[in-house]
Amino acid sequence: PIRDRMQIFHQYAVVSAPAFVQPACAAALESDTTPIRELYRKRRDYVYGRLRDMGLEVQEPEGAFYMFINIKKYGMDSLSFCEKMLKEGLVGLIPGVYFGTEGYMRLSYCYSDGDLKEGLDRVERFLKTLA
Repeated sequence: PIRDRMQIFHQYAVVSAPAFVQPACAAALESDTTPIRELYRKRRDYVYGRLRDMGLEVQEPEGAFYMFINIKKYGMDSLSFCEKMLKEGLVGLIPGVYFGTEGYMRLSYCYSDGDLKEGLDRVERFLKTLA
């Protein structure tokens, strides 16, 4: 009985957009996304450059708003690394193990420019404590 209820929930939560959201979806398809694409491109380039300047190995994404950062050189699994960064560096990043990519962490850059600068400054300070 639980599985049947979960399937119903899944069907309505994931498979189709609720009726009240559909007009917004239609409007979004007709909108010019150039300004937001340019904003995220600028943020991507900023974050990518900062991470590379910190000596981190990261591939430049072509369509996402997050990056997977190689942390293998620090000798910790991704969960331990991210917990330590959260406690000591005050930055929350997602361990790569949750995405099947142990040895990496995921950083989203869908934040304001000021928040990105502050967060990356904290990451940089934290990494210096590991050197």
